[in-house]
Amino acid sequence: MPEHPRTAELRRALQKCLPLSAGWTGTTFRSVTIRYAGRTDLLSGKGSRKYGGRWNPPGLFDCVYGSLEPKTALSEALGASAAFGIPPVKMRPRVFVAINLRVQAVLDVRDVAVLARLGVTRDELLTTNWLADQESGHEALTQALGRLAWEGRLEGILVPSVREPGGSNLVLFPGRRRKGSSWRIQGARDLP
Repeated sequence: MPEHPRTAELRRALQKCLPLSAGWTGTTFRSVTIRYAGRTDLLSGKGSRKYGGRWNPPGLFDCVYGSLEPKTALSEALGASAAFGIPPVKMRPRVFVAINLRVQAVLDVRDVAVLARLGVTRDELLTTNWLADQESGHEALTQALGRLAWEGRLEGILVPSVREPGGSNLVLFPGRRRKGSSWRIQGARDLP
């Protein structure tokens, strides 16, 4: 898949945003199918690497999507299923988990100053149809931003939720996890 046409401009802009990255401590929530609820799969990001996602093009790097609010995690799960033509009454069984995090280098893409430096608007992020772009063989704007954040060696990015108005997600890059960071699944012993 070719890089987004604005890649060079976005790369320069993201470099200017790196000093705005900071540590983040808190809890994220995930709702995943039972098939991917094992301790080794839940935080691997292998599925998003294979299939791509709003913030990562397929085939390049692992990416773990989590929500800052439980309601947002549910909205994201329902929205993702709908995007693939699966109505709620046909959803597969799911596991809902909380993940306690302490990370050291996260860029808050929701922040007005970050958006200004990037030269993108919140509306652009929320209206990008990443799936249609990806299916037509093009890297979406949001996928380009995620890729550039990963290339910039950030551990993750805080982003607005498309599925839950006012909700937020944290996109983590397992391959960029830094020494001293902590990712802990609540009740991990109960998982397969």
